[in-house]
Amino acid sequence: PGGMQPGGMQPGGMRPGPPGMQPARPPAPAGSPLAQRRGLQLEPPRPGEYEAKLERPLEGRAKVGLHVKPNQNSQLKVTSVTEGLLHDWNVAHPKEEVKVGYLIMAVNGVRGETTLMLEQIRTAQVLHLYVKPVGKGAQQ
Repeated sequence: PGGMQPGGMQPGGMRPGPPGMQPARPPAPAGSPLAQRRGLQLEPPRPGEYEAKLERPLEGRAKVGLHVKPNQNSQLKVTSVTEGLLHDWNVAHPKEEVKVGYLIMAVNGVRGETTLMLEQIRTAQVLHLYVKPVGKGAQQ
């Protein structure tokens, strides 16, 4: 009666919960955009990648100094590095420079979606870039 099956189960195998309760949402994968909106931790860089962390000042507007183009719709290929936060990073971290031709595999946990990665670069105050060295300059 009332749509219940034997054993107190609703059709579809769900037990009724208290009124107003929503079913639990499954956790989002750590690197997904949904995970970032839910405030989950960043996954660590994958093998062959390293992190470049850039932080814009709270006051004013600092240039990142990074030009990229989408690569295979899942990565960003560095096309140039100019004056700005990334240049400053390169000077301070010579063993973890971000060079022309290198691939940005993830930005702030967003991986595999270049449009969302570019949005993070444009808007986020702190940037966690996961970089994969490729080509002649790669030393990792």
